[in-house]
Amino acid sequence: NGGERELPDIVADLRGQNGIRVIQVGFIDSVNARVRTRFLSVPDVPLAKAVFKFFGGKRGLIENSKNLCAVKPRVEIRLKGQNGLDSVTKPKLGLPCGKG
Repeated sequence: NGGERELPDIVADLRGQNGIRVIQVGFIDSVNARVRTRFLSVPDVPLAKAVFKFFGGKRGLIENSKNLCAVKPRVEIRLKGQNGLDSVTKPKLGLPCGKG
């Protein structure tokens, strides 16, 4: 982000099976001691699933300040549709705790 914000931006390169490609920039910031990523302008294209995989450790771009296996991690996803409807989900995290 060229140093404009304290945390880095993230880019989602979404490629559909039907040939549609959408590139989105997410703005990462911290609110109430929680990390938030916002995609401010999402085009009106069908999206059934998005999977985000991040490297951890020395290759990681985003780092947790707490051991997520020692606390109850919270994730909240808020979506606002172009039709004005809102959706909030709180999925479970698939953490590799206790697996070495």
